[in-house]
Amino acid sequence: MNLTLAQLAPIVCSVAVGAVMIRLGTTWNVLAIRRPARCAACGVERRACRCAA
Repeated sequence: MNLTLAQLAPIVCSVAVGAVMIRLGTTWNVLAIRRPARCAACGVERRACRCAA
């Protein structure tokens, strides 16, 4: 199976536009990367958690 230029161009454009959208979303504070409020292992709030996870 060969990848032609006609197939490669939409893939490259989609990846580029997706990266730009994520970049703009984080710049405008629409998207935020946050730590979860609760521990994944025990379910207790993160600041009160005593487990090693």
